[in-house]
Amino acid sequence: MAGDFEDLVERVCDHYLAQFWELADQESKRCSNGTAELKIGLNGQSNFYKNRYCVDYATNDGKIAVVEFVVEKFLMFDPVTFDCGRATLLVDHLRWGDVVIEHDLPDVPADAIEEWFERWFDPDDAAMRQTEIIHALVLRPGQISLDMGTAPPESLYDMLVLLEHAGARTLRITADSAEPDPEG
Repeated sequence: MAGDFEDLVERVCDHYLAQFWELADQESKRCSNGTAELKIGLNGQSNFYKNRYCVDYATNDGKIAVVEFVVEKFLMFDPVTFDCGRATLLVDHLRWGDVVIEHDLPDVPADAIEEWFERWFDPDDAAMRQTEIIHALVLRPGQISLDMGTAPPESLYDMLVLLEHAGARTLRITADSAEPDPEG
C-alpha cells in the first residue's frame, strides 16, 4: 500500500475510534452493567457473514439492551486514486463504520474471506481480545460491506490485498452514507 493511502486510512480510523470510545465511555456512565463490543450470533436469515455481528455496546440494567453508536463526524476529502498491487484503487469516501469496497471479481475466494474473518472478527475468541475487531461483514456480488469497528488499519489493507490477489483490477472504497465533518 502507498504511504499516502496508509496515512489517509490511519487518520480516518483514528478520527472514528476517538468518537467511538467517547460514546462508549458516555454509555458506561449511564448504566451499571454494560460492555462495549459484544459479539452475537443471529438466528434465522441474515445478510451478515456467518450470521455474526458485534454490537457497539450492550447494557443489562435489569433488561438487556443493545446500543449502536451513531458516529456523526467523519473526514471528507477529494476522491483519490492509488495503486494496489496490480489493481487501481479509487477512494471517494472512507467512513470506518461504513466501508463499502466495490470490486470487479465474479466471486470472492471463500477460503480467503473465511481466513480474513477468523482473524479480524475472531468469532471463537481464539485471540482472546475484545477490541481491535470488525463489527460486521456483508458479501454482495461485486461489493463487500464492512463495519470496521475497532479493527486496526491493517485489517482493511489485508482485505484489499486479498481482493487484489484474487484477481481484482478495479477497486473502489466508498460508503453507503457520506456527510462531511465541518470540523475536519
